[in-house]
Amino acid sequence: VMGDQSHSDSMSDRFRWRLDDAGQLYAVSGDGYSDRSGVAIYRLDAKTGEIVSAARHEGSFPSLVNGPGGQLFGIYRTPEPARYTVYRLRNGNWSPVLVAGNAPLSSLRGNAHALIVEKGRGDGAHLLLSRDGGQHWQAMADLYIRDRMEFDPAGAGWLRMGYRNREGYYGYRWIRP
Repeated sequence: VMGDQSHSDSMSDRFRWRLDDAGQLYAVSGDGYSDRSGVAIYRLDAKTGEIVSAARHEGSFPSLVNGPGGQLFGIYRTPEPARYTVYRLRNGNWSPVLVAGNAPLSSLRGNAHALIVEKGRGDGAHLLLSRDGGQHWQAMADLYIRDRMEFDPAGAGWLRMGYRNREGYYGYRWIRP
């Protein structure tokens, strides 16, 4: 599956490990920063450690997250011409939940309540929110992720950090869509 390189314990750091809601562990080669095409996906039974499947795909998974209900989601980018899709991965099946075509998808975030993905320009002004596992997406045009905002992994919002005031304190507020 990996080509010229064989799998060994020293290579396990080249994989991103994620668990889906069906108790299957995914080991996905590459990372979110690589533009290389070609990804190897090992699927293991989480209870026994037995390899259930191993496959190579021509595209890449720049982002993998767990979302509502522990479901596993990932942005898949095809090789040139690049096409972007958010898939739900479960038991070896890939179900598309957001097809963006050639509009780039990035910054996929997820928690127990929601999925948030950036579509398009990468400026933070084109965010989409889903509270139902990707069945419906809502534009979040009024929220911007900047260097002073952090995603809230517990509640599907952002912590907006202000600048230091005269007393030396940093103001903050929770933004909940």
